[in-house]
Order: sequence, then C-alpha cells, then structure tokens
Amino acid sequence: MPTEITCQQPLDNSRLFAIGILSADSSVGRVVSTLQEELQQEHGLRGRRAKIECHLRLIVLNLLVNSLYANHPFTAYHRRKAAYVRSPRYNRLRVTYGLVKVIDALEAGGYVENHLGFRNRDDGSGRISRMRATERLLQLILRESNGEQPTIASHPDSECIVLRSDEDDSGGSTILGQDIDYPETDETRRMRQVVERYNAYLSCFDLGLRVVEGTNGIAEPNVPQVNFGDRQVRRIFNGSFRCGGRFYGGWWQGISEEWRSRILIDGHPVTELDYSGIHIRLLYAMAGHRQTASRMRDPYQIDGVEQSPRMRNLVKKIYLIALNSAGRQNALAAIRALSADEPEEFGWMGTDEVDIERILNSFVTTHAPISDWLFSGIGLELQYYDSQIAERIILDLMRQNIPVLTVHDSFIVQDRHVVVLYQSMQYAFSEFLNSIGRTDRLEPTRIKATGCMADEINRQVEASFLATGSFPDRLPPAFYKRHAA
Repeated sequence: MPTEITCQQPLDNSRLFAIGILSADSSVGRVVSTLQEELQQEHGLRGRRAKIECHLRLIVLNLLVNSLYANHPFTAYHRRKAAYVRSPRYNRLRVTYGLVKVIDALEAGGYVENHLGFRNRDDGSGRISRMRATERLLQLILRESNGEQPTIASHPDSECIVLRSDEDDSGGSTILGQDIDYPETDETRRMRQVVERYNAYLSCFDLGLRVVEGTNGIAEPNVPQVNFGDRQVRRIFNGSFRCGGRFYGGWWQGISEEWRSRILIDGHPVTELDYSGIHIRLLYAMAGHRQTASRMRDPYQIDGVEQSPRMRNLVKKIYLIALNSAGRQNALAAIRALSADEPEEFGWMGTDEVDIERILNSFVTTHAPISDWLFSGIGLELQYYDSQIAERIILDLMRQNIPVLTVHDSFIVQDRHVVVLYQSMQYAFSEFLNSIGRTDRLEPTRIKATGCMADEINRQVEASFLATGSFPDRLPPAFYKRHAA
C-alpha cells in the first residue's frame, strides 16, 4: 500500500511529473511491453491497450529521468481527477486519470515506491503524491537497454510558455501548481517565439561533460548520470504573467555547480557568471537606495553573525524565505524547519544552538531600506524581473552567435566568450533598471564567476571594487586574448 506523506517526511526533493517527454529507443518499448503484459495478467490492470501503453511509457520515462539525478528526486504527481482535465495546450498526448491506476498497478508489482499526498485543512499545507523507481524497475530497464542509457527528449510540440495556478479550492477544479490555460496575447506570442528560437539555437551545438579517466581506464567516481537529450527550456509563470517566468529545463540545471564548470560546448571549456544577490540589488534600486560598500561586496554578510560559509548559506536561505513568505511567523516556521527539510545543508542547525529570530532580526535591521518588501511574498515578482533580464542576455548573445546556457540568474558560455557575457550581463541589468524608471541607480552590479576562468575574473572584479568603490562594467580584453585560441 502507498505510504502516507506526513509533514515530517523530507519528500520535498521532487520533480513534477512531465507529460511532454518521449523516447524513440526500442529498449523503452520493450520495457513498456513487458510491464504491460505483467500488470494486465497478474495485477488486473484494465483499460484501452493504447492508453495504458501511453501512460506506462510516460511513467517509465519520468522515473528513469529522475533516477539519473545524483539526489534521486521523487516524481510528484496528482491523484485528484481535476488535475487531468487539462487544456490541449499542455496535454498533447491526452493523458487521463487512468495514469493513477497504472501507477497503483506498478506499485503492486514492486516497480515503484509510492507515497500518498496529504492536505492539512487547518493551515492549508500539503503535498501532492510522490513516487520513485524501485531497484526492480531500474534493473528491468538496464537489462532491456543492455546497459545503454535511452535517449529522452521533450515532445517537439510541448508548450514552452506555461502558466501555473497559484490557488487551490480544496476539491474543486482549481489545483495549486496545475498548468492552466490562458488567452493568447501579443506578449505570450512574442515570448514563445523567443523560447522556440532559443531551443532551436541550442540544438545546433554539441553539449557534454569533461570526465577524467584514470590510468586504468576507469572513469572518476560520482560522475552524474545525465540525459543529454534534455535540452529544451520553457518559461514557467505562477498565477499571472507578472510572477515567475524563469527559464526551466535543460540537463545542466540538474547538476551541481562543480559539474557545471566541466561542461563542454562544442568541445570548449566554459565559465559560469552569476549575478551576486540580484534580488537584494533589485530591491535597493527599486527603493532608490545605494548599498553600503560592505553590502555591495556581499549582501549576505550580517553584522554580529558568525562569518562562515555555512552561516552565509543560512542567511541567504533566510532572505529567500523572507521574500516569499506572507508574514513573519510563517517565515520563522519555515526557517526552523530547514534542519529537517534540508538535512544535508542545514542539519547542523538541529545540533548547534542557532538563534533564528536574532539572525532574522539582524538581517532586517541590516537591510532596513528594503525591509518593507520582506514578508510580503514579492519573491515571484522578483523572479519575473530576473527572467526579463535573462531574456535580454539570451537574445543579445544569440545575436552575436554565442551559445549560452541559463541557470535562472547565472549564465554559462565558452571561455572565449566570457568577456562578451560579462558586458552583456551588466548592460541587461542596467537596461532593466532603466525600463522600470530607476535611471538613478544605473551602476554596475557584482558578477561572480565559477569555472575555468573564475579566479582571474573574481580577482579582477574585487581589485576594481577596492580601487574605485564600484564594480567594473566590463572585463579587460586581455581575458579574451588569453583564451581565444
């Protein structure tokens, strides 16, 4: 029987079930045929054969994709019938509620680990159901594919401009997080054209990972399993086209920063540039305030708080929670739950004496000019802003025929193009502030680097700041000359 999810179980590590993926590999077809025959004969699965096959294929592909990630996320899926009354905009394969019956049959056959969701009517909290492939299913896939990883890709007709509900009517037709239909406008058509053009552009380049082999020919350990066919992105909005809108998708978003530094684009090494504390900097600009020098260098460094990497990560998380929470008490509850919800990164909070309220108060005091936006739920609006900046950068680099991979507010290019990327990021940030009327705050922002050229770039940026009190709006051409060959 499925396990019921409780509030204490750390099942937030999940990816939403995707109904727009496919694979032409014959091994997937053999796995589906084997499962279908067993489930119908031994577990009483009934229904139209073609529909069962469609549902099985999607389930297997979702579970396989998520099994490739190093943290083995669960696949989140709905068990409410209302979730399957979908617009053809998103449901090109006509997936129905029969999918749930197939999942239950797979669980009965020992092929999935299944956890039912819950809904707390008192405070509105809850999770949709979760499933994950068992070793039995993974071994079946391995056997049928002869150890070769099947190629999995997005459906070519998948909608790339997605609007998700931000409401839930507890039993009705509206479900929180469900993809919902929307009327077409000039802006949705324009955004779709940009994303489709970007996806087509990415398909022109060879993307891979640099893996070091030992002298005995054995690859280094802990190499992430990557579905290199997953390179289509889409923009996902939440509730309205003024909230969210970030670019999601692409296998590079599912690997660690360390492994992203090993990406190869057409065989060339890469560097990743990241806006440092972009939302804090946007809020200061919106408030018409200039950050102090120390806050410009690191907005997550708080006076009177332990100066360490782990505390900086906690302060950054506290800031994100404060932005997205509707009220101070909700924020405190979410922060206190971090040690249980994210034990690998914040488990230390459960053993060390951490005064969460004092740290939160210190953060609010330190960033008093933007305190009115804390606990306001403005986080999704800020994501919309940074998605607009990202779109400007993507368009600018495509215009210059430079391949770029986006990870929300960071961008990856071949080393030889890092000078152009840096300048494009500074220009896009200033142009966005200009578009919202903040022409008095058009100063360069801090950009940090990881990857092959990271040390050089970060030293240059830091030296410029120490010498002038501001960050450079461009990198010297010497960077390009050293790495253009």
